[in-house]
Amino acid sequence: MDRNLYMKFFDISINTFYLWKKQNRPIINFFSKYFKDSEIEEFLRTGRLEKLESTKNESNNKTNITIGDTVTLKANESIKMNIIEIDDNTATCVWFDSDSRLQKEQLIIDVLLKYVENE
Repeated sequence: MDRNLYMKFFDISINTFYLWKKQNRPIINFFSKYFKDSEIEEFLRTGRLEKLESTKNESNNKTNITIGDTVTLKANESIKMNIIEIDDNTATCVWFDSDSRLQKEQLIIDVLLKYVENE
């Protein structure tokens, strides 16, 4: 942990840095645990982190699904699933099977998007 990077990032003095560290402030612990000094340097230099930008771009390229959407299986167009709940990276879907029984399943959104088409 390069104190100078933290001082520059948070616009604080050396005394404040050591006070925050002594107080075990969550923000110092968070940065120490999840960011390398090189990443903090990159952000200070460019105003962005390439590793997070590439993740953001991947997310933006995915088909967005929302509660209430109806999706059709690509392999079997007679199965239309309704999205009734979305939680983190899973979607709860309901549909009627070939025997007209109601089915319900939680599916990982990334997997779901590979096998369905939004309507």
